[in-house]
Amino acid sequence: MSTHYRFVVSCGEKGIKLLTFLREKLPPLYSVKALKRAIDGKQCRINEKIERFSTSSLREGDEVALLICKEKPAPEIDILFEDEHLLICNKPAMVLSEERFFTHLSPGLKLVHRLDKETSGTLILAKERSVLESMTHLFVEKKIAKNYYALVAGEVKKKRGEIKSWLYRKKKVGGQVFWSSSPLKKGLEAHTRWQVIEARPKGSLLLCQPVTGKTHQLRVHLSEMEHPLIGDIQYGKERADCFGILRQMLHAYSISFVHPVKKTRMEVIAPFPADFLHALAPLKIKPPCDRF
Repeated sequence: MSTHYRFVVSCGEKGIKLLTFLREKLPPLYSVKALKRAIDGKQCRINEKIERFSTSSLREGDEVALLICKEKPAPEIDILFEDEHLLICNKPAMVLSEERFFTHLSPGLKLVHRLDKETSGTLILAKERSVLESMTHLFVEKKIAKNYYALVAGEVKKKRGEIKSWLYRKKKVGGQVFWSSSPLKKGLEAHTRWQVIEARPKGSLLLCQPVTGKTHQLRVHLSEMEHPLIGDIQYGKERADCFGILRQMLHAYSISFVHPVKKTRMEVIAPFPADFLHALAPLKIKPPCDRF
């Protein structure tokens, strides 16, 4: 069960940090971890705008709203493919790409690659060190093809496109690193291909193919197209906070490669999560799974 709280910052409370303010206002049944988890999960708003940083300073008259719930059991993780060498799962959104969250699926799993916390979809884990090394080599040689569906803000006019840039760490705020394309062509080379599946005035569904796999690559490239991911408040600013979506609308739909041991061609597809399909409804965009 979730509980809504709403407070107004008084004159004597101005300058106080958000986390400290909430600890003083809320009953003691909520731990600091629970408060931080709610803030990180986009459940806190200051003056109707989502606030992600627990260290933000408050001003007199600020209206602070919080939705917080009791502890929930760990989300179920669907296994899409498994043999004696590999396990590929459909990672739920809001689950970190850390091995400790997947050990219950099979002992000794090692992450082959990562997805952002808010990104859902295909995630590969290796059961053997030699297989991990082989899969890593395939990624380096760009022999693993990935398809992502992205729901972005605004109507994308072009039918398809390609972006090549060099990404660098632009700044770090509250523990979050912001990446950007360098005009001097210095940094990490990033290459993305994309095409429009369906476009509406308030949002468009894109199929994205990252040729390289750099940190935040798709999020940065889409934002620099002026069509940030819906729900991505880090790179999307005001345009990303649409329809009450609480996470970035990016789903790693499919991944294909040659099995490092069996040498057979594989393609694994991750069904869309309910929140992604729900986000398509107000745009009247047909779910991608109904198109094929």
